[in-house]
Amino acid sequence: MLKYTSFKSLFGIVHIAVTDKGVCMLDLNVDESKFKKTLEARFRRIAEKDDKALQTVAKHVSRYLQGEKTSFTGPIDLRGTPFQLKVWRHLQSIPYGKAETYREVAQAIGTPNAYRAVGNACGANPVPLMVPCHRVLASGNKIGGYGLGPEVKKKLLEIEGHKNIKIR
Repeated sequence: MLKYTSFKSLFGIVHIAVTDKGVCMLDLNVDESKFKKTLEARFRRIAEKDDKALQTVAKHVSRYLQGEKTSFTGPIDLRGTPFQLKVWRHLQSIPYGKAETYREVAQAIGTPNAYRAVGNACGANPVPLMVPCHRVLASGNKIGGYGLGPEVKKKLLEIEGHKNIKIR
């Protein structure tokens, strides 16, 4: 099973996809056909749009983006390299309203000099929000990179109560 839905939010159009194991992909403000094409290429099967089946997960994401929800508890279907999975598991342990630097994440997972690789793993995260890579900052309280764009990362951090975040 590979299903997806799309809905409007304060951040623009949100696309979410699930497999039978859980949420597998999330993106913002991309064309629906591009999202579907990327999804199908990643999982090598046809994706079916099913707004009704994904209504609950869409509602959870919507509530999170409005600052009404602080965590996700549903299943996630994460697929990546062993290093990426290690980084993504650590990101899930960063509490709502907190942030770490790329260097701190590298140290926490036992690879203190791999902070650039941590950044790459964050960039490859297929389910931002559920795996909160927006909570990872560059040194000096700077945004660093973010797959959904630096303005989105800044807004997500502001929703979580962060102040004085610098884009560059």
